[in-house]
Amino acid sequence: MDTKIVFIVNKRKFFGILTRIFTGCHCYHCGILIGDNFYDVSWRRRRSEWSPESYPNAKVIVFDSPIEIDEKILINKMMSSKETYGILNYFLYAIKPFFRALKIPMWNMGGIICSEQVNEDLIDAGWHSPWEKKRHPPSPCKMLSYFANHYNYKYDNNER
Repeated sequence: MDTKIVFIVNKRKFFGILTRIFTGCHCYHCGILIGDNFYDVSWRRRRSEWSPESYPNAKVIVFDSPIEIDEKILINKMMSSKETYGILNYFLYAIKPFFRALKIPMWNMGGIICSEQVNEDLIDAGWHSPWEKKRHPPSPCKMLSYFANHYNYKYDNNER
């Protein structure tokens, strides 16, 4: 079954605005799509029936995954994971420029955010990610930028 990587962009939604302030773009969410099942993280890992209509007024950007993922592995992770959403990681993006200016390395504050989940699931499937596992995770924007460059997708940050 085809594995896809999905990014959600919305410049009108609160989280899109907040993400823009923290990271420079409005991409606030991402996940893995296999068939009609969408794997993402809200408070915890979850699976839902895929529908782009779940994200009204958003731009939904879909890329082919660089590697196929066995859906059983995602289901097992969802059932056994004790991690909750990494809200502290999300807010670290707000001060990332300050840390970078002082040459202080970023770190993972625990929990998991959507782009970190996607990155780790791809790594576990055998992908050679530009971001190390269990290090400071890429933001959804950083991951979207990587996929857009890799697939020559012209992403306009002012869309949606």
